[in-house]
Amino acid sequence: MVRQNTITACDETMFPRHPTRQLLESWLLPKLQNTLKAKPRADYKAIKFFRNLETFPVLACTLRCAPRALEGEFKTQELKLMYRKLRVALQFACLVLLATLAGAATAVTVYPNPIQFGTVALNSTSQPTYVFVSNTSVNAVTISNITIGGTGSTSFAFYGSPCIGTISGEQTCEMLMSFTPAAMGNVAATLVITEVGVTNPINIPLQGAGGNPIPNVTSLSPPTVYVDSPTTKITINGSGFLSSTLAYLQNSNTPLPTTYVSATEITAQIPDTALSNTGTIGLYVSNPPPGGGTTSTSLQVVSAEPSINSVSPTSIVAGTASEPILVNGQNFMASAKVEWNGVSIPTTYVSSNQLQAQPTTAELATAGIVQLSVANPSPGTVSPAATFNVTYPVTLTVLDLPANDLIWDPFAQLIYASLPSSYGTNGNTIAVINPTTGAVTGYHYAGSEPTNLAIDSTSEYLYVGLNGVGSIQRLDLPSFALDIQISLGTTNNGPTLAEAVAVSPANSQTIAVAVNNCCGSGGPIEFFAGTTKLANSVTTVNANQLAFASDTTLYGYQPDNLSQITVSSTGGTLTKEWSSVVTGNTFQYSGSLIFGGNGQEFNPATGLLQGTFDVGSVCCNSTEVLPNSSLNRLFALGQTPFLALNENLDKRAFYAAFRNATNSVFVAAKRCAFSSR
Repeated sequence: MVRQNTITACDETMFPRHPTRQLLESWLLPKLQNTLKAKPRADYKAIKFFRNLETFPVLACTLRCAPRALEGEFKTQELKLMYRKLRVALQFACLVLLATLAGAATAVTVYPNPIQFGTVALNSTSQPTYVFVSNTSVNAVTISNITIGGTGSTSFAFYGSPCIGTISGEQTCEMLMSFTPAAMGNVAATLVITEVGVTNPINIPLQGAGGNPIPNVTSLSPPTVYVDSPTTKITINGSGFLSSTLAYLQNSNTPLPTTYVSATEITAQIPDTALSNTGTIGLYVSNPPPGGGTTSTSLQVVSAEPSINSVSPTSIVAGTASEPILVNGQNFMASAKVEWNGVSIPTTYVSSNQLQAQPTTAELATAGIVQLSVANPSPGTVSPAATFNVTYPVTLTVLDLPANDLIWDPFAQLIYASLPSSYGTNGNTIAVINPTTGAVTGYHYAGSEPTNLAIDSTSEYLYVGLNGVGSIQRLDLPSFALDIQISLGTTNNGPTLAEAVAVSPANSQTIAVAVNNCCGSGGPIEFFAGTTKLANSVTTVNANQLAFASDTTLYGYQPDNLSQITVSSTGGTLTKEWSSVVTGNTFQYSGSLIFGGNGQEFNPATGLLQGTFDVGSVCCNSTEVLPNSSLNRLFALGQTPFLALNENLDKRAFYAAFRNATNSVFVAAKRCAFSSR
C-alpha cells in the first residue's frame, strides 16, 4: 500500500525549478499520462497511484517513499513493468536531482534577473537601479558576500551598501546598483551572491551599453564679444565632442553652423542678430543618441566702455612682495589690461566682470595713491580711474587702558590718559604713556572721575574735567602737582559736567568749557579766567567739542552743527553758525580750516567747502581725523593711504603727534594703540 501521508507531505518549496525537474516533467510525466490513457480499465490501485504522480512534487516525493514491494500490488504484467521502469528512471533522475540540489539549491531569489541598465552615455553614471534579494523560505539565510565579476565588472558598482548579512524568512533586502560605461557598445558582468551553507553562488547577469558621451564645455574663445559685432566664430573647448555634435542658441531648436575639429574642440558661428544687445547669450552643445546629452555655456556681449566698481584688497602695505589684486566691474574683454598709473601690468581675465592684476614688487615699493584703470582692446576704451592705496608700513602696539580721554604733550613727547575710579588702585589718575614703547611710565592722582583733558600751548598746565565733583582740576606740568580747581556748580540733576575743555593759545589761564547741566550730549559754553567765571556765556548753541583758532576766535561743534564765537576778556559772543556743512562725530581745526569726521574741508572765512576727503567710515560711526597743516596731510584713523590700523579701537578721542626727527605718527584712543611709520 502507498502511504498517503508521505505523499501529501511533499510541497513545492522542497524542489525548486531545476533542469533535472524540467526533464522529468517534460518526458516522464507525459509518458505516464499516455500509458494511463491507453489502459483506462487497468487496476484501480495502480491507476490511483500513477495519478498521484501527475505533478512533479508528488512524483518525486512518492519515489522517495514508495517500496519496491508495491510492484507486486499491480495485477497486470504491463503495469508492473511500467512501474518498475518508471521507478528505476525516477530514482536515477532524483539521485541526480538531489545531488545537484544539495550543492546548488537555495531559497534566495533576485529580481530583476538579469539586471539591465540600458544605454548610458559614455563615462556617465546611470540612475541607481533597485535590486531585490529575497528569502523565499521561512528560515533565515545569511548572505556572506556579494561581488561583481566578469570582463565589464569595473563599469558596474554598488550605489550604497550591498545586501550582505542575514535576511529573515520571507523577507526582502533592497540594494542599489549603477552603471558607468567606460567604452562604447555592450558591456556585461555578473553579480555574484554567496550564501552561507550553499556551495555554489548565485550568478545574476549584469547588462548595459555605452552610448555617445555627454559633451563637456570648459571654455569659449573668445569668451566675450563687443555688442553690435558682425557674425562671429567662436571656439568651444572641452571634451566628448563628436562629428555629429551641434551647438545651439538657448531656446532655439535650429543648430548653429558647427564645425567638428577634434574630440576637444568645435567651432560655431554666432549670428550678428544675437549680438545686438549687451548681456549673456546662452548656448548649449548637444550629442545625439544613443546616449549623448546636452551641456550649457554662455557668451558675454559687452560694451566697449569698461568700468571699475571695486578693487580687492583696497590697499597693500608698501614693501610687500608682488601679490594679485582683483578688479571688479563691467564690460571687460578677454584681452583687457589693468593699468597702474597709466602703465599696463600683467592681467588675467576671470570674467567680463572681473580681472586679476599682478603689480610688481617694484610698483609696491613706495607708499602712495595709485590710479587703476582698465583698457579694452580696440575699438574699446579705457575706464575711469579707481583709487588704490599703497600704505605705509605700520608697527602697532596695544596698551589696554580704559581711558576716558587722551591728549598729546608736544613738549614732553608723551601721551596723557584719564582713568576712571573703576581702574582699581590706579583709578582717578592721569596715566603717563611713552608712545615709543607703549608703556605707562607713571600714574598721578587727579581727582574724582577724571574725563576730558586739555593742555595749554606751552605745556605748563593740564586741565582735567572731574565728573565726580562737577569741576575742572588744573595740574602743573611736568610735576602733575594739584593746582587750582574750577567749580562748574551743580543743578537739581547733580554736578555740572565738562563736556569739552579748550585753553586759549594766548593765555594759559583762560579756558572755554562746554558744560552739560542735564543729560544728553553737549551744552552751553562758559569761560573762565583762573577760577573766575567770566560774565558772557554762549547759551544759544550747544557744543560737545571746542577748538581755539586764536585768542579771540573759538569754534564749538556738536555733530553737524558748527559755531564761531568771538572771545574777549568778558567771555564769548556767538558770531556765526553753520548747519550740515561740516558733518561727522568729531571736528578738528588746523591752518585756518575746519575738518569734519566725514572728510569735509571747510573754510570759515568764506563759508564754503574747500573739498571732501574720501576717509571712508569705521563701523557705525564717522572716521576720526587729524589734519596737520605743516605736513599738508590729513590723517584718518583706520583708513588708507598712510595709516592702516586694523585694530578695532573703542575710542572717544583721537590724537596724533609728529616727532620732528623721524616724522613718526603716534595714534592713541580709548583702548590705547600706538602706531609709527
